[in-house]
Amino acid sequence: MESSFQANVDKLPDDLRADVLAYLEEHPSSQSLLSRLLAHCLKKSTPAANGGSNSNDSPASKKRKISETSSTDPLQCTIQSLSFTLPARKRFWLRIRSTSLHITAPHSDEVVACHQFADIAYAFCLPTPEKVKAHYTVYLLPKDGGDAVVFGFEDKAAMLVMNSEGVSKPATSDGKTGKAVVLELLAQLPCKIVEPNPKDFVVESYSGVSMHLECHYTSKAGFLYLLSTGILFGFKKPILFFPFPSIEGANITKLGRDFRIVLDRREEGSDEPVTYEFEHINIAIMGKVMSYVDKYGKRFGVRSSVAAPARGDDKTEPKDEMIDVDIGTIEDDDDEEDEDFEPADMKEVAEEYDSGHNTDSNASSSGEDEEEAEEEGDGDGASSDEEERAAYKTSVVRASTSEVPREVVQGVVDEVLAVKREARTPIKMEVEEPTSSQPALRGMAAIAAQIEKERLAKEKLARTKGNEKIKAERD
Repeated sequence: MESSFQANVDKLPDDLRADVLAYLEEHPSSQSLLSRLLAHCLKKSTPAANGGSNSNDSPASKKRKISETSSTDPLQCTIQSLSFTLPARKRFWLRIRSTSLHITAPHSDEVVACHQFADIAYAFCLPTPEKVKAHYTVYLLPKDGGDAVVFGFEDKAAMLVMNSEGVSKPATSDGKTGKAVVLELLAQLPCKIVEPNPKDFVVESYSGVSMHLECHYTSKAGFLYLLSTGILFGFKKPILFFPFPSIEGANITKLGRDFRIVLDRREEGSDEPVTYEFEHINIAIMGKVMSYVDKYGKRFGVRSSVAAPARGDDKTEPKDEMIDVDIGTIEDDDDEEDEDFEPADMKEVAEEYDSGHNTDSNASSSGEDEEEAEEEGDGDGASSDEEERAAYKTSVVRASTSEVPREVVQGVVDEVLAVKREARTPIKMEVEEPTSSQPALRGMAAIAAQIEKERLAKEKLARTKGNEKIKAERD
């Protein structure tokens, strides 16, 4: 066995070396092939003498490279023990340098991630949802869809900051909050750090005030933030941000007890916009979303639309009826909530709530009785009805759009109301006619009197039966 081949075999792990030697004993002629194969594999696994970069491409070597090149970027300060979500769910230190941010392991120079200030396109400082104490989450979104940086902190908790000389001290000891410290240290970012504005969107509930709305994107529950520069979906992957110029279309669809928001965004390199649907949003905050769209919709890329269910029976499944509107002039279609709303006819409102009112249905009933009486009489009723119908048709033909006879309009209205009322099942209740000594009762008062009278009659009957039973037992 050649010495070079033996040296290469000795470099193999024990189990692999034993298998190679056993194979060589059974096939001695394969020594030349095995020697060349081992030499080739070992050459690939060792660094090249002429400046090759084999093992230096490992993650550990990349981290060392970042750490070494950071010597040209002076360290300004370090925020210790921040709770990160991205790049990993772990506590890291955030080192702020002159032109970059480095995320490192605690008490170590091992760099987990590095971002140049110039590469960060958007920055947000958002109230963290579902937290009892004041808590904030910072989002740093790089350009070209790179890996985001997400970390959070308690506003009132002590925050240690290390200066460039390596001296740590509580940054919140002089009365500053954690939020104020972080915003001050990140002020050198090229983009503005955007925060939610309660004047743009706020939700008040029994649990307090929130600056977000809950929704579902695909099958994941997350939170939408309606900001002054765009719409952000966060706290669940994927993180999505829609700057106003990128929104080519938007529609809000009312679906029973909730509604959905659909955004069309133009992606780079794509001819058609991509659609994103955010569903299961509480219908109670739809008006606030509409107000936000009304305020910032003019900055969207194109006009948007609002979908509303067809008017009618609320028990039926709502239809997605699309109504194209100018996104800058969206208005709530619920007139009855407006301060200046007045019903078209107060008489109709009185008829709706006064059960004793002599409605058109009652009038039509009396009219039917009169028609029956006429038919039982001399039989001239049918001919008179035909004459009236002919006269009515003639008057409709003669009527112009500028001058319509009053009797024609009244007839059409009566017919429409009669059709609507015939479609309903009337509730008939028998009310005893008042005697001459009693004043006439109408409407709900008559019904209440009848119910009370029936109740007293039932009680009297029960007492009578009870007395008869007792008397029978005595006998």
